[in-house]
Amino acid sequence: MDSIAPRLKKIAKSRADHQITQQRFAGPSVRTTQKATAKLLTKAIPDLGNQAKSFENILNKHKAQSNVALKKARQAAIKDSRGQKAALAALIARKAKAFELLAQPVVNVPSTQYHLLNTPFEISSSAGMPLSSSSIVPSSSFAKFTLHVSDGYDGLNTASFKYVWVNPFDRYVVVNVHGYIVFRGHCYWGADGGFFGGDRYVRLQIDGKLELFDWSNPDPISIPVAASYQSANVLTAEEDQGGWWDVGAVGAQDIFRGYDLSHELLVVPPRATMGFVMTAAIDCKTGDDSGLVDIDFASGNFQVSSPAVLLAIVS
Repeated sequence: MDSIAPRLKKIAKSRADHQITQQRFAGPSVRTTQKATAKLLTKAIPDLGNQAKSFENILNKHKAQSNVALKKARQAAIKDSRGQKAALAALIARKAKAFELLAQPVVNVPSTQYHLLNTPFEISSSAGMPLSSSSIVPSSSFAKFTLHVSDGYDGLNTASFKYVWVNPFDRYVVVNVHGYIVFRGHCYWGADGGFFGGDRYVRLQIDGKLELFDWSNPDPISIPVAASYQSANVLTAEEDQGGWWDVGAVGAQDIFRGYDLSHELLVVPPRATMGFVMTAAIDCKTGDDSGLVDIDFASGNFQVSSPAVLLAIVS
């Protein structure tokens, strides 16, 4: 492990540079057209401006009530997380123990060898979502982070636990990969309403992923996803409040669940250095006029955890 440590650091640093960035279509500005239409209507209908101001007062009251409800929900979730510390630890410990028992030679199935990777060599996150804290602990590694985005945001952020394994054989081997990731946190989202139409929406998706890389060369090679069980959807939320007379909408969700992700029949070249990355991926989009997402995996006992990755050499 020491002999490849410098190369692993270089790979970890350069990994983000090898992600493919898709170009997004940039059409004409709907926001500008909507504002011009609203201005025209205000002039055409004398009382429309007063009606819009009255409606705005209703929206402000509705928004204030929503903010109170969201605050109460978040405070309750943080309080519950402190009481669930033992339950979270037990959830992680059960899976780690199962992986450890499988990796013991005494229970090895004939012709199958198990390798337990329970200590990531690095925990990192994307630049737009820095970690507030993290800890590398055998079978109990975790990361804490928050993400707050508002109007006009479009981005994907990740927090990753990176494991490495070197094929010890001078031959190709076939490996089944099993990784576990646990999410404990709280999220809320929303979009304001409006008298006139506008670009007011929010879209949120949180996924857990098992990503595979061949790190044998200076340029890491990403191995394509083989099946749906290599990723899992943790949360999907959407609100669209861009129509006329929309009053706005908010939502909130507690998250407390573990996901067992896997990739079967991975062919590994002789002496190859393989990377197994357990990733929390958060994709957010908000409207230019209004949109809000708040992700909390840091308060109380909130965190994302990765106990281990278990490899089964089947051939």
